[in-house]
Amino acid sequence: MPNMDVVERVALDRSSKFTFSCNKDLSCWNLCCRDVDILLTPYDVLEMRTALGQSSGEFLQNNTKVIIDPKTKIPMVQIMLKPNERLCVFSKEEGCSIYQNRPLLCRTYPIGIAALRKKDDPNPEDEFFFFIREKFCKGFSQGKEFTVGDWLQDQNADYLLEKNKDWLEFILRRNVMGVEPFNEKEASLYFMAVYDLDKFRKFVFDTKFLDIFEISKERIEAMKTSDEELLKFGIDYLFFMFRIKKTLEPKKT
Repeated sequence: MPNMDVVERVALDRSSKFTFSCNKDLSCWNLCCRDVDILLTPYDVLEMRTALGQSSGEFLQNNTKVIIDPKTKIPMVQIMLKPNERLCVFSKEEGCSIYQNRPLLCRTYPIGIAALRKKDDPNPEDEFFFFIREKFCKGFSQGKEFTVGDWLQDQNADYLLEKNKDWLEFILRRNVMGVEPFNEKEASLYFMAVYDLDKFRKFVFDTKFLDIFEISKERIEAMKTSDEELLKFGIDYLFFMFRIKKTLEPKKT
């Protein structure tokens, strides 16, 4: 998350124009990967650990740390920094070692996202962005002209924004409902359902969980083999368990 000192307090939309480039010839190369708090979305974790061929538990333990939001007590996953260099664990001299699968916040940089359109809401007025202008960054001094929308598409960020919409809806609606912060059990359930999918799969398939809800055979089979389908189900499960909306149907006894 950006330090507010580097946030340009001007609201942008997808048609806002700017000039930018990032490449090895710039003296600031890799500096944006140092002393930075990079929060990971559930789909970031899914794509990164799949690309690395790691289980969810292995990836989370080796590459991330968990921080707890002080207000909501929601656990969040943040990329680990190398202790001596304070550099992202995926940052190498030649650049990002997982560039093709880099997180959403890295894809959107130097654009920050302040709000997103709600799912299935075509109203662009609910969405706006801002520039992150760090003193060391030379990228604004050269390059081609983009609109914000062009940049998000060029960096394949829109793909992850769309993937994460249901999760973001859960976070936003949970935070504005005025409910009590997560207790320890709720935080553990949330973390498992969206981040530790290997553990969540065992929870679903190795217990009597499937005896509780009406779930189609097609969806059950998809969840067995697809982590993305399992994540979608995990978010539906959270919506239901926290009584935000009825996304699942309990079996009739």
